[in-house]
Amino acid sequence: MGRGGYPVTNFPDDMTHFGASDPEYTEIWMPGEIVEFATYTGPGNGFSKMFQIPFGFWRINVSMTAVTKPESSQLTWVLVDGETGDILTGNQQRYGEPVKKTIQRSGEKFYFIVSAQDVNQYTFSLETTKAQYGDALIQPAVRRLTGFLNAA
Repeated sequence: MGRGGYPVTNFPDDMTHFGASDPEYTEIWMPGEIVEFATYTGPGNGFSKMFQIPFGFWRINVSMTAVTKPESSQLTWVLVDGETGDILTGNQQRYGEPVKKTIQRSGEKFYFIVSAQDVNQYTFSLETTKAQYGDALIQPAVRRLTGFLNAA
């Protein structure tokens, strides 16, 4: 276990295998059907707090601004599963287009490791579909109702 309960504390030696942004599957990520459920922002480097994701399907939409030195700006980041230590995805992006990465895993513990060089601001928007969002809200209520009915 790394420091503070974080199983992974460094970036992989080779970030190129994460590739570019995932394709924008419009049949899944339809305009008007996307729900932003959390954001992580900053100009800083280091670790995010651990967070949980109740959705089986979600994505990270990462954008950055670099006003001072856009030509040398670089944002390096990875998403780590805090339970297993698996690095799920990441990117090493230069100033310009946002990067979108789709994740198909839910769980209690996830975190970001971020390194921002000559970046004024970055934003990680965590998004899911309205259907996934609705299911996650409905499931606990259904479980409570089922438990209540079974207890009777």
